[in-house]
Amino acid sequence: MRAPPTCVRLWAGLSLVTGFTLATGFLHQVAAATGTGNDTEILARDLGGTRWFWHGREDRVLELRKDGTFDLEDWKQQGISAIWKATGPKQVTVTVVSQKFRNLTATLDFDTSLNSFTGKDLDQKRAIAPSPRIAVSPGPGGGHPALTKLLGGTQWYWHGKKDRVLEFRKDGNFQLADWAQQGISAVWQASGEREVTVTVTSAKFKNLTATLIFTENLSLFTGTDLDKNRIIAVSPRVDDGALLAQNLGGTRWLWHGKKDRVMKLRKDGHFELGDWNQQGISAVWQATGPREVTVTVISPKFRDLTATLVFDGGLTSFTGTDLDKKRQVVRSPRVDH
Repeated sequence: MRAPPTCVRLWAGLSLVTGFTLATGFLHQVAAATGTGNDTEILARDLGGTRWFWHGREDRVLELRKDGTFDLEDWKQQGISAIWKATGPKQVTVTVVSQKFRNLTATLDFDTSLNSFTGKDLDQKRAIAPSPRIAVSPGPGGGHPALTKLLGGTQWYWHGKKDRVLEFRKDGNFQLADWAQQGISAVWQASGEREVTVTVTSAKFKNLTATLIFTENLSLFTGTDLDKNRIIAVSPRVDDGALLAQNLGGTRWLWHGKKDRVMKLRKDGHFELGDWNQQGISAVWQATGPREVTVTVISPKFRDLTATLVFDGGLTSFTGTDLDKKRQVVRSPRVDH
């Protein structure tokens, strides 16, 4: 049999190459859109066994177990069991497998450093509040629990500057706004009786450390910054509640999340809520912690009863306990300015 003309052979070869190239390009597009298997495998490996504060609440600890189980105590108490699966480079899908709410899904979107997530809850409507990762506790013989307990939740003026407030979060995260804006995330750990080591966990400057040395009464610290050359200027502690009071004065909120119950934290310290006023209940508010407000009734009716409001990190909502100290205050979002 005679061989086909050269032009035919070239055309056939070109068609095969072109077809392969187009198919490969299509597969790359699909992989880019959905996240490659390798991406999801890496995410699953990095997240397996980690624990998080669900909706940012310290009383709702969830674990993404290595066996794929989504472990959240109050879900279990309601008879809801679920599994989790990495479905993107920084995304996890949670699927209910119990008969109750079967096949409902939630979506968790993680930040680049895997230090927190947001997303959509099971109804795919309600946004999941920022949920920080719980830092791994130091092993036996390591760490200084007394100092950790004393510093957790406190705020300080970084390098002594009032526009640079840092917080030693109870979950182990070192929160400093201008670092976050630069894409730098870090954790802190008590590494001595009056010493803290801050370690960068983000890809940018990963594993660089700063050392903070505190005075005996824990009223201020100095130390060495990330480059180990620059000395940290004297950094005093923020008066508990002072900064919070400044940020909250004059703000309005949906009490118990209800649009018809708008309350105001007035700058003069009065707690203003229409239906309380109608019942003859007057109250005042006071910042009693870096993220906590105490509301105290001053009218004869219910005098001295108190409610506690606990705000999220971004001061966008609060929960807490109502006047009877039994009923939980439902998530109450801030009213836009």
